[in-house]
Amino acid sequence: MRMPFVLTALSTLVSMELAYPSLAMAQSSPKPSSEAPNSVEAATSTSPPDSQEPPMMRSDRPVYCVPDRDGVIWRIQCDEESKVCLFAHNKELDSRGQPVKSLERAKHCAPNVELSRDALRAQGYRLVFGRADIPYGWTRDDRGRAFQINFDLRRRLYLGVAYAPILAQGIGDRDQTAKKRVAIDFGLFRYEYWGGESHPTRHRLRLVEGEISVDPFSANVALLRYDSSHRFHRPLLRLTTFFGKPRRHDVFANIGVWFEGMRIESHQNEVADSNFWKFGNLQATVDLWQSNNLDSFFRLRSGLVFERLYSDDNGGGTDPDRSAIAWASVVELDTIIDQAGFHNVSAQASYEIPRYFERQPNLGRLARRMRGEVTYEVVVLAINDQPITARLAIAAERRNDIPGLDDRWSLSVAAGLRFSLWAPPRLP
Repeated sequence: MRMPFVLTALSTLVSMELAYPSLAMAQSSPKPSSEAPNSVEAATSTSPPDSQEPPMMRSDRPVYCVPDRDGVIWRIQCDEESKVCLFAHNKELDSRGQPVKSLERAKHCAPNVELSRDALRAQGYRLVFGRADIPYGWTRDDRGRAFQINFDLRRRLYLGVAYAPILAQGIGDRDQTAKKRVAIDFGLFRYEYWGGESHPTRHRLRLVEGEISVDPFSANVALLRYDSSHRFHRPLLRLTTFFGKPRRHDVFANIGVWFEGMRIESHQNEVADSNFWKFGNLQATVDLWQSNNLDSFFRLRSGLVFERLYSDDNGGGTDPDRSAIAWASVVELDTIIDQAGFHNVSAQASYEIPRYFERQPNLGRLARRMRGEVTYEVVVLAINDQPITARLAIAAERRNDIPGLDDRWSLSVAAGLRFSLWAPPRLP
């Protein structure tokens, strides 16, 4: 019976003659007013202290639009439990407190109702100046302007630029040049879908994502990547211990799949221009830790990669083109630290062993690739509600499968900015 009661309570407001000096938008006031109506005693009408932000109407409850005695429309939402009715401007205000445009992202008002002041006072309701409703992930300032405060960086398009020096790489004369390297990174489409508790699976899709560096030139671009995580409710093993009180311990195997199609790596040095084509990479995953909605995880994955190296000899007597099946194993962490999605941390350590179809003069049948990387990305600014993030990445790598590259550890750093499009609010 909540709705009839609320309608009865709301029916008090028109005949209250909501006589704010500013319920008619306070034509002489330089700022939005939250003073109590002249016709309502202080005991039944309040406004928050100047240092406190006005409360916001809930977007999941009805909002009523009612006129005051001057015909100005106000948004009103009452709560039966707290005996509070929030009221707010139905227009966005300029810096002088004058209405200039309709509210953005405000829900449609419920049908108009007749109101009565005496019924409201008899029910013990208080009027409190507040802010108009707005969907989850957004907020309003005291002028009613809407802006986004929650971002899902797992669903976006982005383009970034970074200063990305190589501090040590074993490429001879280019070591000094590599310390001035600049990189461009991009993601044409990133999307994740969460099935909810009834179907606890998260699907992740990436299209055309990678990085291109200049001086020296290198590129690393994946055309397609898909993976999924699942939370199983049935344990793989049920262990019972009998030390003291018998206890049961469940062991879960949260297994998923990871696939990457057509990754292209390009490397240039004085000896050769090398291009790796990784046609397919299929791996199984085991999540050792998962967040409630699976958007953060710590996991192991391992599988096989089919690849081919195309090498253009620059006079260094390099090895010929070669194909291989590589065994890849990865330990990775990907987590969102805060609910608003501002702070994102990822870490990865990988070990790959390519096995060539034919024996190679300088390598034999086996090569190796080792890489570790830690990345931190944080939202620092938004333009038209599109986030700009700062990104810092530190990586260490060692490999012996690139012609002309010494088999020693290299260290690289990337510090830059990313501009994202779309990036809707994270799901609550």
